Amino acid sequence: MSSRRIFVYFVIAALASCLAARGRGVLLAAPPIQDEEGEKGKKPADGDDEKTPPEDAPPPDEPPPQEEPPADNPPPGDAESEPVKIPEFTKDTGKEEFSKAKSLFDEGKWKDAESAFKKLKADAKAKEDKDIVDSWALASGGGLVLERVKAKVKQRQFTVAQREAESYLKKYRGTPIEPAYHQVLQEIEKELYVVIESFDVPSSAFSEKYGKTYVNDADVLLDGTRCLRWANTKERDNVTLRLRNVPRDWSRMEAVEFWVRITAPPSDAELVVGCGEPATTKKKGVAKTTKKKKTDDDTGSAFQAQIRLPSGRQWQRIQVPLDAFQAQGDANFATVNFFQIQVGGGKQFDFLIDKVALVKKSGGAAGAETPKKAAPGKK
Repeated sequence: MSSRRIFVYFVIAALASCLAARGRGVLLAAPPIQDEEGEKGKKPADGDDEKTPPEDAPPPDEPPPQEEPPADNPPPGDAESEPVKIPEFTKDTGKEEFSKAKSLFDEGKWKDAESAFKKLKADAKAKEDKDIVDSWALASGGGLVLERVKAKVKQRQFTVAQREAESYLKKYRGTPIEPAYHQVLQEIEKELYVVIESFDVPSSAFSEKYGKTYVNDADVLLDGTRCLRWANTKERDNVTLRLRNVPRDWSRMEAVEFWVRITAPPSDAELVVGCGEPATTKKKGVAKTTKKKKTDDDTGSAFQAQIRLPSGRQWQRIQVPLDAFQAQGDANFATVNFFQIQVGGGKQFDFLIDKVALVKKSGGAAGAETPKKAAPGKK
């Protein structure tokens, strides 16, 4: 038999064997591919089209995940707010008219938007739908009021603008215009303040051993971030809250400001601004700057001001002009080392404190009064 016939015979036999095995449910493994040098399963070179995708890669026919666009009018710091609710109407044209009124609102045509929403309210189907339309009508009026606040900002009347925005925000909280008020207030604060301590980041400088703990309870926070709780110790000694990371030069500032929410007021309190030139010593030919112990112990140059922390379970702004401080020694607001609040001993006290800041001279301080009103929306 010729070699060619033998080759054909073996090919047919092999095919028959494979078909028989397949019928019995047996899979025959293919032998590894070998190149001319006998290397098994050689990987493709860099740049080849047959690269294996990483395990966490999406399938080729599935587009990569996309971030969802933010909902309309999200409240500050809330990236997962609910989308705008569309009310139901008794008339077929209701939704179209609502969309037109909303466009007027988005364009800042407050009077036209307010009028359009008020007309639509009568056609809203249920009470919930009427409340939605009414909220937009109220917000349109709030937009008109906000324009007057912005005018004062342009005139650099920052303190007046801030007080008005905070007051109006109480009325328009929960409506679609609320985020715009927060945005204006943030712009005002950048012009008005230099923040000394916000208590947002926990620090070992404030210890529970001395009655200071951080608070995260959303029901009592001033602006949604941490604040500090300060209460007396068991001994009820005189205690202080000292802030060292302060601007050196306060000559361009006109007031100190902070917020408190008091459960039990202290018997007395005093603000101290420590001043003095750093002491310079030399060690092995290297100049080293250190603070004078005399200043650190409050026995050197300093400014002092007595204040009253009124009771009331609500957030209150405390603002004290720098010209209300009394100078001790060679105190100079151009050489500030620290700022602290001192509380007298002997009496139980417990309060929250937040947002310690300096008021810039360009802003115009409100004066020495301590307004007895709650921060917008706070208890």
